[in-house]
Amino acid sequence: MLCSIKYLLSVTSARLFSKLAKRQDYQDEDLDHCRPFLGHHMCRPHKCCMVFYKSSSIPNPLTLSTIGFIKLEKLSVNTNEDARVKPAVERILVGEDITFTCTIYQKGPPGKFLYWQTPNGTHLPDSDPHTVVTNNGTELRIVNATLSDAGTYNCVYLDENSLQKEPAVLYVSGKLKAIAPTTQYLIIGRPGYLVCHGEGKGISAVRYRWKFNHHEILGVDPNRDVAKNGNLVFKNVTEKDAGNYTCIVKTTLQEDRKTIQATTLNISDLPKPPSECKLDAKFSHINVCFTIPESEKATATKYKIMYWPTGAPMNVTTKIIESSKYKCPVDISGLVDDTSYDFRFAVSNNIAYGAESKVFTAKTNRAKCPRVPTEVKFDVYYTHVVASWMPPDFDGGAPVDDYRVDYRKNDTDMVFVMKTGKKSPITITGLEDNTEYEFKVAAHNRRCWGPSYEAIEMTLRLAEPSMPTELFLRSTDHSITVSWKPPTNDHGRKVTEYRLEYRMVGDANWITIDNATTPYTLSQLTYNKEYQIQVSAKNQIGWGKPKKSQTKTIVINPPTAPRNISIENIKYDSMTVSWMAPISDNGAPITAYKVEYQIRAGKVVSKNWFSTQTKADVMSASVTKLNGSTSYNVRVGAINTAGITYSSPLKTVKTAAAPMAPFTLAIIIILSIVGALIVADIILYFALDTGVTKKVVEKVQNKSGCIALVEILACGLS
Repeated sequence: MLCSIKYLLSVTSARLFSKLAKRQDYQDEDLDHCRPFLGHHMCRPHKCCMVFYKSSSIPNPLTLSTIGFIKLEKLSVNTNEDARVKPAVERILVGEDITFTCTIYQKGPPGKFLYWQTPNGTHLPDSDPHTVVTNNGTELRIVNATLSDAGTYNCVYLDENSLQKEPAVLYVSGKLKAIAPTTQYLIIGRPGYLVCHGEGKGISAVRYRWKFNHHEILGVDPNRDVAKNGNLVFKNVTEKDAGNYTCIVKTTLQEDRKTIQATTLNISDLPKPPSECKLDAKFSHINVCFTIPESEKATATKYKIMYWPTGAPMNVTTKIIESSKYKCPVDISGLVDDTSYDFRFAVSNNIAYGAESKVFTAKTNRAKCPRVPTEVKFDVYYTHVVASWMPPDFDGGAPVDDYRVDYRKNDTDMVFVMKTGKKSPITITGLEDNTEYEFKVAAHNRRCWGPSYEAIEMTLRLAEPSMPTELFLRSTDHSITVSWKPPTNDHGRKVTEYRLEYRMVGDANWITIDNATTPYTLSQLTYNKEYQIQVSAKNQIGWGKPKKSQTKTIVINPPTAPRNISIENIKYDSMTVSWMAPISDNGAPITAYKVEYQIRAGKVVSKNWFSTQTKADVMSASVTKLNGSTSYNVRVGAINTAGITYSSPLKTVKTAAAPMAPFTLAIIIILSIVGALIVADIILYFALDTGVTKKVVEKVQNKSGCIALVEILACGLS
């Protein structure tokens, strides 16, 4: 439409070009002055826009038949169907703004849609105070960014043949802050370190630098080095290490600094070590009680106990217990019996630990044999016995590491021994039915086997099978499907039959189904009623105990799909959809119908569905606010209390072309009439005097500059 208006105005202005041409020189290879006539995105030079200009290609004589039909060949057109986002990757701080610009390069008419997707895949709205989409969708501006804005945004371009996504990655980080105590202490003659690290939400890849008295500490320093965690490490602290240090934390976007006053102390300035200690040794633990010097009680803040097996290397086997609260005694457990241990102690004030105490030694007692296991139980079956137990009430001073089951026939002296480790229960197999056996259970620790649990005599016998397992129920609109698995134990005789029983909750009598097979479907049941179900197994001996289920309610399902979907009265912005009721409501009345529609561009389908809803007794709906000349997928869903079922397959329909606005049409008609009158005037003028025609053409050919052009945009409505 805009191209048509430009065309009419260009023809109207044709007489002015010869006067303006005196002020500029035109070069064929430089068309920049002429580009404004081609600037609108709906006007494509390679498709519909024609111009003519001063060159050897201008026909002579100049007539109406040649005006506006000489194609501009030197204006190149990018024919790549592609999208580019700038910047592709950006890092900003919380509270800052960022603008992503999506530029589309494509051939042919413009695409149907250009929009942005958030990192979670949702469609960004056109107006939002925080994420603003402007400039016909080509710009995404994030205002006052937060940490949750970080992620990958996609510029999505959709045309009739393809869907393209161009990502833009945004990193958002909080304010970086250097964290460190302003005063720290170093002990002369010891290794030490100054603590510093960088913090901030969403911040990673922090780099650290240190300065000492305003001089950079580099990696070549023989006594100091910057650790990966940011701490400044000293191999051996001296008096010269005291002073002002600056910890610098930095990322690609920001940095922060923290000044630290390092004070050096002699070991004599720290708390004195405990001088007295009492050790009470048990089997696998030692009770420790040390005495803090009176001079240190007021300033002591932490305590440390170090212990290790006597003779073992300290740096490998030493264990440390720290506490901010003094306690006497402290129980050191998990020790090995009959083993000697060395102990040292230290006290700390609010600066550091002082010197360590002298070594104190204690030896754990030798363990005894464990007592008998407790809660011993035997479950007797046809050809095997399942034995179970609990640990002894006293392990003898060393952890129990094994159990043993002894058993024999009562009429023999041969004893069978079965070591079980720590496993309970265990199954003893290979036994004879109708035979009397004697069983014993004993526990073992690292020292010895304890006494056996008193002998238990029992006779193996045949029995009914145990209950079926994994009873599972699945309900439909009128039925319940029951499935199960065989018993864990048939007690020596194969299961020959299953019995399925069911009843409505509240009924006294069971309905029995013999010779049931799994799965089994109970049909013709009542809606919204609870049922009890149980299954029993039978062998040669008899029926076992039934496996009972939880109560199960017959549930309703969504209705079947609406039928005979039809679409009528298709206009540029609306259509009417009608349908017939589903074949079945599946046990619950239909409460409403929902008509849903989505935009379809060739093979590419929008993910967004739009909908309108009707009452249960209404079988048609008017869909409005559609786009002209656009394809839509349409479906209808039937709804009851159980859910919704949609019609299938989808119906596809294309809306009519949108009519031209009356005001715009009136302007075009008026301008067309004016243009026609001017053109007629030109024709009449040239037709009356051929001599004048020749002079005008010569004047035009003698002028230079872009203003001498007669530009005519012969464009149709896009």
